Amino acid sequence: MLLRGDPVLQERIHILMERTGASMAGVTVIDHDTCWLPICHSASLESISVSESLCATVVSQNKLSLIADLTTDPVLGTHPAVVGPMKVRAYAGVPLKGILGSAIGSVFVADTKARSDFDDRVIALLHVEAEYIQDEIKLERRRYRTRHTVVPPMMELIREAMRAGDDELVTMLDKILQSVDPAAGR
Repeated sequence: MLLRGDPVLQERIHILMERTGASMAGVTVIDHDTCWLPICHSASLESISVSESLCATVVSQNKLSLIADLTTDPVLGTHPAVVGPMKVRAYAGVPLKGILGSAIGSVFVADTKARSDFDDRVIALLHVEAEYIQDEIKLERRRYRTRHTVVPPMMELIREAMRAGDDELVTMLDKILQSVDPAAGR
C-alpha cells in the first residue's frame, strides 16, 4: 500500500492512462478476497471484492489479459465489472509480480467503450510500468534488508570507535555507513 503515496508512480500511471486514451488506469494488489487499488485514476476506489475485479483474472492466471470488447467475451461478458455499475467494456492488464515471482496484482487500463486499439502497443506500455513497479519493490526490499542487517552492526562499530576516541575510524565508518544507507545516523 506504500504505492498509494508515491507521487512519481501516481504520475506515471496517469500518463499511462493518457497515452492509451483509456478512461481508467491503475495498479492493483490482491490480498485473499480483496483487490486493493493503491493507484486508480478516474475511479474513486480503494478496494473491491476479488469477485468484482477483472484484475483478479490476471493474477490467478499469472498472465496478461487484453479484451477489446468484454461484452462479447464468453467468460467475462457477464462479469460484475461489465454488467454492473462500472460498465467496463475494454480491459488490458499485465501481472505485477512480487519478490518471489508470483503475481500479486496488476497494472491495467480499462474503458467504458469497446477499444479495438487496445493492442500490443498498450500491452508494451503496461509491461514498462509493471517492470518499473517491480524494480521499486525489489529496491525497497533491499533497502529494508540493509537497514536491518548492515546498519545496526555498523552503528555499534561507530559507537565503539567513539568510546575508544578513534576519530579517524569514526569518520571512515560513518562515510561507509552513509554510502550504504544515506539516511542512517541522522
